[in-house]
Parts: sequence; C-alpha cells; structure tokens
Amino acid sequence: REVLTHFSEFGINLVDRMIVWAGGIDQVKVHYDGDEHLRPLVRDGRGAMLLGAHLGSFDMLRALATKYGFVVNVIMFTQQARNINAFFAALDPSSNLRVIHLDPDSVRVAFEIRACIARGELVAILSDRIDPGSRARRREVSFLGHPTRLPVAPFLIAETLGCPLLVALCLRTPDSSYQAIVRPLDRPGRRLPS
Repeated sequence: REVLTHFSEFGINLVDRMIVWAGGIDQVKVHYDGDEHLRPLVRDGRGAMLLGAHLGSFDMLRALATKYGFVVNVIMFTQQARNINAFFAALDPSSNLRVIHLDPDSVRVAFEIRACIARGELVAILSDRIDPGSRARRREVSFLGHPTRLPVAPFLIAETLGCPLLVALCLRTPDSSYQAIVRPLDRPGRRLPS
C-alpha cells in the first residue's frame, strides 16, 4: 500500500509540474508560509541562496518566482541545462526560472552563482544529499535520529558571497494544494560546518 501511495503521489506531482511548466501556475493553489523573508529581498534587490531537499516539489519554486518577481536559478547536475532552459522558454517566454549546470570539475558555476546573486536573483540547490563517489566536502549531522552526511558547499558559498541563506520547501497538502515554506538559516555568529 505504501509503494502504491508513493507512485500515486509522484504521478500527481508530475501532472502538477506539467501544469506549472505550461504556464498554468494560477491553476495550482499555493499557500505561502515565510514570505516575509522574501519581501525585503525583493524590495532591496538583494539575491539569496535557497536550499531545498528531495522532499515535495522544488519545481513549485516557479510559484515563488512568479509571486515575487524573482529570477530563480536552479543548480543541477545535468548536461542538458541549455535544452531545459529552451524548453521552459518555449512553454512560457516570461518564465523566471533558469537551470545552471553544475560541473564538479569546473569552477565556472561559482562565477555564475556570484553573478546571479549580484543581479538580485535567487540561486536554488537541492542540498540534502551527495552523489556517491563525490569529492564534495560534507559534514555528518543527526537527521531524524540517524547520522547522515550533508554537503557544506551551499553554506560556504553563501558565507563567501555574504548573501542570505534560506531553506525553501513546497509540500503537497491533503487538500490538493501546496504549502511553500521559506525559513532563513542565517543567524548572528553562525559558524560554518567544518
């Protein structure tokens, strides 16, 4: 039963993504929790990093981008970034979502992230796991009572660029809507993971 429920929810999520990708964001109801953390960024033209997880729908970031007029740059391990961007542009020429390819063997993405933040854009990355065999720095933390290793790169990038760091999740609720949750991770005297 749990497996069937998982597949059903994944299928519903795919349909919702297609609706949003095709420009039908108004057809998907999204409740916002934490938008008070985004309004000052828009007002001041300040960029930020958004950390997401493999939980909910990161694609629903388009709802945030549309609501607040942000440009969202999603960092992904994909060679198809150019094709994905062309696909989004064809579906919705006014789209504020762009995919940036993360090549672990290049520093190019660091300069792209810096440019995005300087333009007052959001840079989003799923930061809850690391590919096996990756050379990325990680830190072991307790998660749901079990040790897990998480990447430190997003924290180091935000600290280096001096930009706000927020966690952003968009979860589907039982009433077939979505709950967009944004919370700051910045705090005075924050120590970076070692």
